[in-house]
Amino acid sequence: DAADPLSSPATGFDFAVFDNGDAATDPLQLCVGFSTDLGVAAVDYAIRDVFAQRLPVLSQCFGASTPIDIDLSETTEVFKILRAASMAASYGALVAQKAGDIGPNVLSNVRDADRYSLLDAARANAAHTRIYRRFQALFDEIDVLICPATAVTPFPLEQNHPDTINGAPLEGYFAWVAITSALSLTGCPVVTLPCGLDHAGMPFGIQLVGRPHGDLALLKTAYWLEKALVQQGLGRVVPSL
Repeated sequence: DAADPLSSPATGFDFAVFDNGDAATDPLQLCVGFSTDLGVAAVDYAIRDVFAQRLPVLSQCFGASTPIDIDLSETTEVFKILRAASMAASYGALVAQKAGDIGPNVLSNVRDADRYSLLDAARANAAHTRIYRRFQALFDEIDVLICPATAVTPFPLEQNHPDTINGAPLEGYFAWVAITSALSLTGCPVVTLPCGLDHAGMPFGIQLVGRPHGDLALLKTAYWLEKALVQQGLGRVVPSL
């Protein structure tokens, strides 16, 4: 989108007509890296165990595999600051006029912006660049990264968000999604795939992370892996309604 200063040049490829039959990427030529928590996310012990149980199946789908030791802990504060700035820009005027009609999540995000200074924003942007470059360097050693898609098993619809993970309290309503929000700061394409059921009999998913601008290659890899997981009995589970 030429109107978006942060978008990338169009490749001319129409992803809407992506031909799955043309998935030419050979997974046996790829090296996959695994991370349980990206060095930042609180992940339920049971979800960690389920992910560990899936690793042998996932590993055999690729030519090589390796555990990845990465520290994305810096993303926590950076995400808070950049999100607060974005939400204030989008909804600040509305909150000023109709705060009583705004939900608690948006309201807290907009008001968070009052706690930060221009210097905080500058530091967050500098840190964002460091995070991007550090994460990019992973792909000197691997072709795709796999981690859990969520930190907890699905919870009741009436519950806004988990308050704790592994007994530790969470700060803010989006702290439980650090396993995904951290990746939002890396500039990398991400695909989520179903991967069977978890310890509670609920759907379990994984995230595949590709190189920056490597959307097509990641889609091809995800397509092949999804078929392989189905053959292993780890495909999407259709609920009986």
